[in-house]
Amino acid sequence: MKRQRAPRGQGSITPYGDGKFKGIITIGYKLDPVTKKNKRLTKTFTGKTRKEVQAKITEYQYKVNAGKINPLAAPLTFKQYSERWLMMKKTTLKPQTYRNYESNMQCLDFDNKVMKDITVSDVNTLLLTLLQTLSPATVRGRHALLKSVFEGARKEKLIIENPVEDSMRIKAQVDHTVTEMHVLTKEESTNVLLKAKEMKAPIWFYPLIRTALETGMRKGELRALQYKALGKDTIYIKASVEDNAGKGATLTTPKTRASVRRIHVSTSLIEILQALPHKDENSFVFHTKNETLIANSDIQYYFNALKKLSNIDKPLHFHDLRHTHATLLIMAGVNIKTVSTRLGHASVSITLNRYTHALPQQDKEASEMICSMLLSDTTMKDNQ
Repeated sequence: MKRQRAPRGQGSITPYGDGKFKGIITIGYKLDPVTKKNKRLTKTFTGKTRKEVQAKITEYQYKVNAGKINPLAAPLTFKQYSERWLMMKKTTLKPQTYRNYESNMQCLDFDNKVMKDITVSDVNTLLLTLLQTLSPATVRGRHALLKSVFEGARKEKLIIENPVEDSMRIKAQVDHTVTEMHVLTKEESTNVLLKAKEMKAPIWFYPLIRTALETGMRKGELRALQYKALGKDTIYIKASVEDNAGKGATLTTPKTRASVRRIHVSTSLIEILQALPHKDENSFVFHTKNETLIANSDIQYYFNALKKLSNIDKPLHFHDLRHTHATLLIMAGVNIKTVSTRLGHASVSITLNRYTHALPQQDKEASEMICSMLLSDTTMKDNQ
């Protein structure tokens, strides 16, 4: 009996070894540079039954027709595609962020496996291996990077699904070895300002400390501040300074889109800043005698001297002045959204998560306030 030919485009399904079936379909043609003839490109599917193989072929063809996959895409390995992904990201990332991505990518390896062949199990195996030598927090960062790389491949139709989506989740753990946030009290902040004003330091140092405490600006934002950004009672934050190894300090955009912001400050602070010597509105507010950017090392040197003079025994960092600004505002009852906006956080949740230590005091004040409101009528008060 003559064998019936399968419908055009559905390929051929034949039995092979141990009762299994194999299906082969044509996915396209490629010109052979030597023979100058079109070479047929095929894809193979296997299964326990003819029906199973046919289902796989149908599903694959549906995804091709729907534009979900590109059957002619080059079979790139993870290493090859991750290098391509980094090249594409380089145009949108800040230099430091790019270097971090590049460094983190070096420990991600799938033994030259092709992207489309990497499974959820492969991803989990890699994550478990990383957890043997790295902290959970670090592995969470690698996990996020992996997810972005595979998502890029999915969008380019190199893979059908992102295997990282269904991979294991790395539980966030508190690392007690990480330096804690150290915040100055109101009294300590006042003392620090007085000592900064009295100590022998460059003319820019006290205004720098005053601005840091009053605005919560990041160190890079303070160093990049120019006179044209000063208003009558506002500061427009739209630039930052980034230190690049071997290349010196360069101006760049702020950390996030939300970091570009205008915040209100006291007129007395503006007067202090305007009184500093400068040539024109393009001058940096905090600068050397040669009108150049202040070195990070210079700020650290005088800040260390200030801590000693102020008798601060806690391991305070310059960035803790920003934390102090936020904490004092929250404890004073300032709306958390306002605090978040002043800090330039991308979302209020970041502010809430970072400054939970300041919320218990607000909770106590809220309790006293609601009690006072509800029992304002003397007839409602509890018997003493």
